[in-house]
Amino acid sequence: MGGGTQGRRHVGRVEGVKPRQKEMKKYETTIRVRYQETDKMGFVYYANYLIWFEVARTELLEGNGIPYTALEQEGIFLPAKEAGAHYIRPACYGDTVRIFTTIGSLTRAKIECFYRAVNQDDELLVTGRTLHVFTGADGQLRRISPQRLSAFQKALAEYREESPPFAGARK
Repeated sequence: MGGGTQGRRHVGRVEGVKPRQKEMKKYETTIRVRYQETDKMGFVYYANYLIWFEVARTELLEGNGIPYTALEQEGIFLPAKEAGAHYIRPACYGDTVRIFTTIGSLTRAKIECFYRAVNQDDELLVTGRTLHVFTGADGQLRRISPQRLSAFQKALAEYREESPPFAGARK
């Protein structure tokens, strides 16, 4: 089996994503799996999904007028407080992975993001969640101003997710 398919397993589609009553917008980021991101079995190493979640979150913010560089120039940082993933099936070398990102809770103290990754066949690979707190450059927790929160809410309103998009997203 050549061409990057060694170790690839095809299994039936996975159910479990709740249908939505109203369709909300999900920010989409596309990643092509590189060889260096795989393990000896040809599967994406599990920790790489968290890196991809960071890429997707950064693109969501920057694509909506909130670049990390501008936040950092204002002294606002977003370290991760919690991160988790539910692995369903592996991605393999050469696969195209699409990550859909939505925003959960958003307050003056924190921002929560949900992720759903699918392969080129729209098979669900992994779901995830990260929680980020706002801090200053010194690492101390800080609340953003009401004006900054309003700007975040306005920019990200169409990506808000009132409940987790998958089972087990919140404890």
